[in-house]
Amino acid sequence: MDKTRNNHHKIFSFRFKYLVIAVFVIINAGLMAQDTTLTYDLEEEIVVTAGRYPTAFKNVARSISIINETEISALPVNSIQEIIQYCPGVDLKQRGPAGVQADIGIRGSSFEQTLVLIDGVRVNDPQTGHHNLNIPVPMSNVSRIEILKGPGSRFYGPNALGGVINIITTRQKEPSVFVSALAGDFGLYDTEFSSGFSAAKVFHSLAIQKSGSNGYRQGTDFNNWSAMYSARCGSENHHSSFTLSYMDKQFGAGGFYASNFPDQWEHTKTIFMQNEYGFKIRNLNLQPRVFWRMNKDKFLLERGNPDFYQNNHQTDIYGADVQAEYISSIGVTGVGIEYSREKINSSGLGKHERDKTGLFLEQQMLNLERINLTLGVAGFYYSGWGWKAWPGMDVSYRINHALRIYGSANKAFRPPTFTELYYNSPADQGNLRLKPEESMEIESGFIFVKERLNFSACIFKRNSKNLIDWVRLTEQDKWTAMNITKMDMKGFELATHVSPSGKALSGMLREIRLSYNYLQAGQSLAGYQSKYVLNYLKHQFIAGINHTLALNHLNANWQIRYEDRLNSGKYWLADAKINYDCKPFQVFLEATNLFNQTYHYFSAVNMPGRWIKLGINYKLSFDMKE
Repeated sequence: MDKTRNNHHKIFSFRFKYLVIAVFVIINAGLMAQDTTLTYDLEEEIVVTAGRYPTAFKNVARSISIINETEISALPVNSIQEIIQYCPGVDLKQRGPAGVQADIGIRGSSFEQTLVLIDGVRVNDPQTGHHNLNIPVPMSNVSRIEILKGPGSRFYGPNALGGVINIITTRQKEPSVFVSALAGDFGLYDTEFSSGFSAAKVFHSLAIQKSGSNGYRQGTDFNNWSAMYSARCGSENHHSSFTLSYMDKQFGAGGFYASNFPDQWEHTKTIFMQNEYGFKIRNLNLQPRVFWRMNKDKFLLERGNPDFYQNNHQTDIYGADVQAEYISSIGVTGVGIEYSREKINSSGLGKHERDKTGLFLEQQMLNLERINLTLGVAGFYYSGWGWKAWPGMDVSYRINHALRIYGSANKAFRPPTFTELYYNSPADQGNLRLKPEESMEIESGFIFVKERLNFSACIFKRNSKNLIDWVRLTEQDKWTAMNITKMDMKGFELATHVSPSGKALSGMLREIRLSYNYLQAGQSLAGYQSKYVLNYLKHQFIAGINHTLALNHLNANWQIRYEDRLNSGKYWLADAKINYDCKPFQVFLEATNLFNQTYHYFSAVNMPGRWIKLGINYKLSFDMKE
């Protein structure tokens, strides 16, 4: 019976994969063939910062997704975590909704192998990647999210094996006031306030968000709030900015970490601070910066009996970096240096600290007619491991104004977390002998951009060694952190974005987004059971449709996802949001899991069924020129 079921699954997977490819080819071939008078546009005005140095989107030779502020406002989301789940190639595995707790992976990477940034500053937690999405940024302060798929160690150093997620905060220039309120099933509420004003040539902005719920089942209640303050000033040749943000999350963690304890509870506090100054001298841009990130975590195995079992942790990361960018006739030369210290004070892991020093060098050659070539290398020193170098290169060739092909080869690495090194419990055992993970990825693809059509495709292969996973031989054994000898991940990605032309369609249908991602791993586990590494999305399909309804001010956004996870199962999910825009007010209705599917990312943690929410926004901007 199991063999028959497996054969049926293989046949379905084969048919689904090639059916999706056929649909992409038919749709895009038809769109490319129609209306040959359209002009071409390679989106020259878009500058991405998923790399260490700002680069025009038209020059990027990597797979990058950008979710801008307009797209975010149309999505049925109330947290940064929920935004990311609609990005192709990104795997968001939630334990709790509405930004409570989730693990993030890109291209089959584990949650430890994805680097998370706020305005280019790393916020990965050295204790565990389970805290990487403790992002102290209210929703109204998110300008856009840039997602680099593939290794990023030559830009930012460790952790970026699967990719990089950079959350860009809002850079307001005009005074404004924004107020939002939302209510929904399960006692859900979400309120937000933000304001910006100018005083003494400094622009100040403040945002506060508070949300909570009674929970959709036992042990899923939560009470979260976050705040962010920023101050910015400057001119054409210099600028200065300061950011301070805070997040407090208290939530039931029923079954999150141990299935036989339904009343677990967790309380996290996160502080993020950065201060930077940038100035320009002719063709030289110089930017020094200091930063600090703190995370406190209190965990109770039984909420009503704190003395039964609890853990208290505090991690701190503080450091400084300086990066320089010189523009010359051959392109852009970038150099940088950074230093940081990671510390932990934990009731379960003890007190530890380690230092990290990094050097960066990059050369973008942008004046080679149709070719763009970027070469780079990062050298990093970790206390206890010494120096290592991580090189990479990207190259693209512009066939015409609409089409370019590209290829890249990059290495990446990740040191073990403090949990992987020092944790010891009745169920889990850390390992002091762990080595840093290493990987090498090659990627090739093309990007076609027409006036109303954007289509991209790529293939990649990542060869990794010393991958760290929690493994065991039998169910009676402890999960033990170990270096897996070898693992290869290969796959391909397809994505298209269409804005229909013609009066009949463009007046009703605003845009269609389709994407499909396929992954296949080859691993050597020598009979071990895997806790995290072999839980990736083999098939992922995402469809997004944005259209107007009967009234001009009424707009609907539909998001449909298909996920087929290795060793876990497959499911379809549908979400929707309807907006009625009557400035300065906006009324909206959201529904997630429309068809009330039963699904989970972790076996003991069922996700919520259909969830209905109703809200209203008010935004007023003041034009200082009037």
